[in-house]
Amino acid sequence: MKIGIIDTGICNSRSLQTAFKKLDTPTGLITSDLNSDGYDGFVLPGVGSFDRAVDSLHKRNLWNFVIEQAVVEKKPILGICLGMQLLADSSEEGKLNGLGIIPGKVLKMTPDRHSLFKVPNVGWSYIKPASNFFINAYKGQLKLPRFYFVHSYHFECANIEDVAMHVQLDRAYCAAVRSNNVWGAQFHPEKSHRFGLQFLKLWLDT
Repeated sequence: MKIGIIDTGICNSRSLQTAFKKLDTPTGLITSDLNSDGYDGFVLPGVGSFDRAVDSLHKRNLWNFVIEQAVVEKKPILGICLGMQLLADSSEEGKLNGLGIIPGKVLKMTPDRHSLFKVPNVGWSYIKPASNFFINAYKGQLKLPRFYFVHSYHFECANIEDVAMHVQLDRAYCAAVRSNNVWGAQFHPEKSHRFGLQFLKLWLDT
C-alpha cells in the first residue's frame, strides 16, 4: 500500500513520512493533481487557519481531487488536525466552505472561566472510543491510548454515528471521526509515539 500525503502548504509532512516509514509503508508528497497517480490511500494534514488551507487546496487543484478520491473512488482518506476539520461543511474560524465529506461544523472551544481547561488545548490527553470499531480495536488494553493535541476548534458531527473517539477536557469533545472510508483525527498520530503508530496501522489495515 502506498500513501499519498496531500501538501496543503501548511503542514509538517516530514514527520508523517517518518511515521509511515516505521510502519514499512511507502509515501509520496502530492503537491498538485498532476502528481497524484499510483496511490492507494491519502492523508490530508494541516495546521493553521481554515480559510488558508481551503485556499491552498484550491490553488493547487487538489480540492476536487480530495472529494473525488473520498466520495467517488472510495479510497481511504485520513484527515489530521486541521485536515480533519476540513472534512466538515464549515468552520467558525473562517468564511469559506469545507469539503463537506463528513457532515458537521467546526466550532470554537469556549470553556467557562471557572474551568481548568484552557484554549488552545496543547498536550497529551487520553481518548475514549465512541464507535464499536474503536471499542473493539482497543478492547483488552490495560490503558486507553493517549494522543498529542494542538487545537482551538472542535468538530461537531451532524450524525452522532460519525464520532469515533472522544477526548474529555472541560467536557467531551470529538477527537476522531470515521465514516466508511474517511477517517479524521483531531490529534497528531505522527507525534503520539506508539499510540499514534497503532492508530495509523489501524487505518492502514482497514
